[in-house]
Amino acid sequence: MRRPSVFLLGAALAVAACGGDDVAESSTTSSTAAPVVTTAPTTTAGPRPSGPAYIMYGERSEYVAALQYYLACAGFGPLEIDGIFGDGTKAAVEAAQAEEGKRQTGEPDESTFSYLARACDGTRTVFLPVGERTLRVVGNAAPGDEEDFSMTLDAGATVTVRVVEGAGIDIGVMGADGTVVYRPSGDVEAVVEIPTTQAYAIRVSVLETTTFVLDLEVPTATIPDEMALGLDGIGVASFGDDPDTVIAILIDLYGDPAADTDWVEGPIDEGYECAGTTRRVAWPVPGGDGGIDATLTLGFSDYRDGERAFRQWTLSADWEIVLSGAGIGALATAEGITVGSTFADVADALGEPGACGEELGDLCLSDDEGAVTYRFRVVSDDDREDDDRLVAEIRAGSDGCEIPDP
Repeated sequence: MRRPSVFLLGAALAVAACGGDDVAESSTTSSTAAPVVTTAPTTTAGPRPSGPAYIMYGERSEYVAALQYYLACAGFGPLEIDGIFGDGTKAAVEAAQAEEGKRQTGEPDESTFSYLARACDGTRTVFLPVGERTLRVVGNAAPGDEEDFSMTLDAGATVTVRVVEGAGIDIGVMGADGTVVYRPSGDVEAVVEIPTTQAYAIRVSVLETTTFVLDLEVPTATIPDEMALGLDGIGVASFGDDPDTVIAILIDLYGDPAADTDWVEGPIDEGYECAGTTRRVAWPVPGGDGGIDATLTLGFSDYRDGERAFRQWTLSADWEIVLSGAGIGALATAEGITVGSTFADVADALGEPGACGEELGDLCLSDDEGAVTYRFRVVSDDDREDDDRLVAEIRAGSDGCEIPDP
């Protein structure tokens, strides 16, 4: 904050008189000097000092994720909200401190954290990673300035919202359709039954400005009933669909992807020669109780007609885990074929696949016109018969990239 400058005004008057007893004729001369105005140096208040660092450079935490969200929301972004306090976050904090009138340390005190929370009027969307049950979030609320967290929840789920840190906190839960499913009661733990599948706002209100920590506990994310792998897509999305729409659907279901190549022209990876521009985005898919954890990778490309679209899906698992006999994957085709299925399972459900070119371990199914439908990568060891070979990867569609040798 800049204080007004202070000026001091001064005036001096000098009078000189001359005379003497030994002068026969005396005269008196008076002179008046011109006023002298002096001005004190202008003083301007410098930046206010920042308090003790509340969140520190190099820190990795939910506090950092909240700080990054507030910075981006308040116009000091863009920032990747990854919970890692790096150089980009530090520069954004310095910009916020400068606007606040504080010394630019790059590490916010709690009042700056609160200042950023007040400057943000958005709703923070949070995701529970697939396979996880609890998500910890940090926020800062003030009287009349509640903090909302938006989360898509499934009908029939039981959600627990627990206050870990913070006093005088009330919790409410409301659906996007306006249905209030939990009213503030002052309890530090809210157990909520979700009536319909939709986005819900978990609202935190306080009696005084407070930084708080919540744990959001929901059942382990499951595979939606409509999510079945097929020759036309993955149930919730079809080949030919817009890439951004498909990715948004998967993020809504499973959270942020584990990998994203972004759009690449030419080879997308070592050994993969691709036609056109290609993008591959991958999500982890937990196997559930007694199952195999897998990875679902979606391929997008413009190689057919110049239009970017969803073109391919691949479900894969670590071949050593597959060979260990840990079970089968949770995500499967409508016929029940997934990673961990045997060659005999594939033959019974879809028909017996044949070799695909010269690639070792690759098997293909084809339609009546000879076009490849499903492509499999199978693994085996010395103790297995051919029918007992196990599927480590299954794929449908094509994003225009040649599959490398294993």
